[in-house]
Amino acid sequence: MTTRPAPAGTAAGFTLVEALVSLVVLMVGILGLAQLYGFSARASDSSFRQTLVHTQAVDMAERMWFDLTNPLSQLDAWRADHQGSLPGWQGSVTSVPGDPDLYEIKVQWVNASGPTEFSYFLRLPKVTGGGGS
Repeated sequence: MTTRPAPAGTAAGFTLVEALVSLVVLMVGILGLAQLYGFSARASDSSFRQTLVHTQAVDMAERMWFDLTNPLSQLDAWRADHQGSLPGWQGSVTSVPGDPDLYEIKVQWVNASGPTEFSYFLRLPKVTGGGGS
């Protein structure tokens, strides 16, 4: 078998333009992945903070259930336990006007986007003075 010589003006391999184009395509892909990582990190942080605040609100709800005759007796202890868990953390519990058995547990904190608020509503049963025999 004989081999034919390559036609004049053609060369085997990559040219400099092809290599540069492939580098540009690769860099666009890497920048896209970096941006995706940034979005993912922010979403993960936001999700963590919301889960933490929800857990804190449920903690207060459980403390209120523990003492139905005086549901706000543990409010100061709850605030002390969670103060500083998030930037600008503030917790409050208020009775909903017009419905004395319904309470709003509110947690506020500061995110990168600004102040954020979470509300948790809790209805407690009426406790009547129990008379023994």
